[in-house]
Amino acid sequence: MQPPYAQQPPVQQPPAQQQSPAQHPAYGYPQQQQHQQQGFGAPPTMQQHAMQQPPPGPQQPKRKTKRNVLLASVAALVLIAGAVAGTLALTGGKDDPDAKGTTPPVTSGAPVDNPTDAPTSDAPTSEAPTSAAPPSPESHPGIQLATDYHLVLGDPDLKPTHGLDNDMYYYCSSMEDECHFATDSTKFVLLDKGEEGSLDTCLKDTRYTTEIVLARLSAGSQFCATTDSTVALITFQRASKSTEASTYVVIDVTVWRNAIPPSNDE
Repeated sequence: MQPPYAQQPPVQQPPAQQQSPAQHPAYGYPQQQQHQQQGFGAPPTMQQHAMQQPPPGPQQPKRKTKRNVLLASVAALVLIAGAVAGTLALTGGKDDPDAKGTTPPVTSGAPVDNPTDAPTSDAPTSEAPTSAAPPSPESHPGIQLATDYHLVLGDPDLKPTHGLDNDMYYYCSSMEDECHFATDSTKFVLLDKGEEGSLDTCLKDTRYTTEIVLARLSAGSQFCATTDSTVALITFQRASKSTEASTYVVIDVTVWRNAIPPSNDE
């Protein structure tokens, strides 16, 4: 037997609830679940599912793909620009045919001009005009010019002609007993002893006169005779002797024709 304090009173079972007959849902309406009508909170299945899900971990940072592509493009452009600048510095700014793209094929039958065949603007087209070369001298040695005869320096053969006119003549005065060379239009210049006569000397010397006395001349003496276009250098050789039948002189004449260009007034 158990002591009285050890005995427990009988447990009374609660009266069983009568189950109401199952009610069929009306046609066209969904059946409401019984656990939603009873109490508050989510169904047991949803609570179990929520408890079983692991806590969300740290989110992975999104990759900045667009930014990376942009940076790579900018770096490529910088490299290309540096390569082009280096090429221009090495070639001096000239076009490099290898750097250009290939020439597209020609579809038409018309010929294609080659740019290298075209003449450049800086190519010399003609040489600069130079000064005209001096005329060649004509030598006429041993001319015998008698008194009252003259020479025309423009004649090709310089043959003495009778008369005291034109470019240069020689005459002797019986009253003065003196002979001389004279001119009416030509300019004479008597060169100094030892001075070498030439075209340049005759053009530069301006000690002009229209008469040269024979007494001032000796063998080898020279004087210039200049017309509007012709320059002549006369070298005195000798005069006739008093015992000879005629009076004359022997001279050598060198002629530069067209040595003086015509003036603008002509």
